[in-house]
Order: sequence, then structure tokens, then C-alpha cells
Amino acid sequence: MKHTLIALVVATGLACTASVTSAADWNGVYAGGVYSSDTGHQIYESSNEYDLAGDAYGVFAGYNVQTGSLVYGGEIAYSTGGAGVTEYPEYHFTQFIDLKGRVGVVFGDALAYGVLGWSIGTWNDDDITVPTDGFNAGVGVDYMLTDSVFLGAEYLFRNQYGTFVPYFDDAHDITLQSLQVRVGMKF
Repeated sequence: MKHTLIALVVATGLACTASVTSAADWNGVYAGGVYSSDTGHQIYESSNEYDLAGDAYGVFAGYNVQTGSLVYGGEIAYSTGGAGVTEYPEYHFTQFIDLKGRVGVVFGDALAYGVLGWSIGTWNDDDITVPTDGFNAGVGVDYMLTDSVFLGAEYLFRNQYGTFVPYFDDAHDITLQSLQVRVGMKF
């Protein structure tokens, strides 16, 4: 998590110091890999709260349209691993699919953006697998290292509200925060 936070600070600093006169071209298809450090909370029966933590790895792909310094588009990401209940490690997320709309602004070689979308997850406790879903929102910075390779950092918040676990009589409210390091290529 410490390394992810450092990467986020460095990427943000690069975005703030980038030259506006030599804007990078972010148009088109892109894809890459991601590492994330996830933390969060699981609440059930309105009063029982557990901490969640874990790491995840995955891939992403998307398409950008650039008009001047404005960039917008969509992205799909898949990750495996992820947060689990720290007191009971057998309760954990096994995967996520994140669908995200993105809008951003180019600053030289950097793209600062915001995302809003929907996440579909799988919650597992070694005996049963439960599908989850809910909204996601976040911010990020991607920095073009070459004409086609970029490095980025993203903060993503997911709310998996109303996840129903069969042997508990109440739905769970699960919130996750992810700090992600992204490496990708624009085609």
C-alpha cells in the first residue's frame, strides 16, 4: 500500500508539472495491467462492521476520444484477488469487473481524469459464492512515457450495497477503496 501511495503522489506531481504546450495524443484504444491495494469495510445486521484488506491484479482496456485538451471515453477492467475480512480470511472477494466512464483533461504528457461506473464482483467464503454489484467512482492520472506507453495511478471507490449472504439473514453493505498502479499501451 505504501508503494502504491508513493506512485500516486509521483504521478500526480508529474501531471501538475507537465508542459501544456506539448499535449500528448490520448485518442484511440488502450490496454494494460493493474496492481491494486484494497481496503474497506463490511457491515451487516446494521451494527457489525469488519475491516477488509488485500491485493489484486488485473487487466484493463478502453477507448478515448480527445477534443483539444478534453478526453472522454470508457473502460472495462478485470481484477482477481482483492480484499478479504481481516479477522476471517476465508471471507473475501475473488474477482471484480469494473465498467467505467471516464472524463479528463490533458496537461502536457499527463491525463488527469475522473471515473463513474458500475462494478460486478464475486464474494466467497470457501463454502458459497455470492455475486455482488454496485457503483464505482474515482480519480486518476496517466502519464505518457513514450508515444504509446503510459504509467498511471488511480483511486477507485466501490460500494457493493445490499450483498445478500444466504446464512446471514441480512444484506451486507460493503465499501472498498483501491489504490491502483496502472501500466498500459495506447494503440
